[in-house]
Amino acid sequence: MLEDAIRLQVMKNLGSNEGSMLLEYIKKNKENIFYFTRIPLYNMHIRMDVLCIDNIQMKFPISILGDLDKLRKHLRTLQGHSGKIIEIKENLNFEALGQIIADIYYFPQEYPNIPITQYSILCRYDDDCIEKVCSRHGISVIKL
Repeated sequence: MLEDAIRLQVMKNLGSNEGSMLLEYIKKNKENIFYFTRIPLYNMHIRMDVLCIDNIQMKFPISILGDLDKLRKHLRTLQGHSGKIIEIKENLNFEALGQIIADIYYFPQEYPNIPITQYSILCRYDDDCIEKVCSRHGISVIKL
């Protein structure tokens, strides 16, 4: 029952396609990671898909906070944890690349207390041209 509620909230936060991709990724990668979705950036103008925080003790594997201001305040209190950022798109494309570049620029300004160790794009279908650009800029591509 609780799993269904979390699944529904993830779908609401990310949309059904991107939400199902995140849930599939989490199921395949059973790590001690907590996933926050819909991270507000730049005065809440941008909403990043996923922030993964390593070695944090939380009751559920995925944040289902609906209040973005509350989430923003919570993230600003985290200390001593590094993170990974994941943008999710069905196809690796210029939109995904642009979104992750915006994340790379704005996230450290918004949350200087959380050092990011990896920026990634999670996709089902890759594109060699865009993957080369990602590689050149230290962005990993995770293909489901």
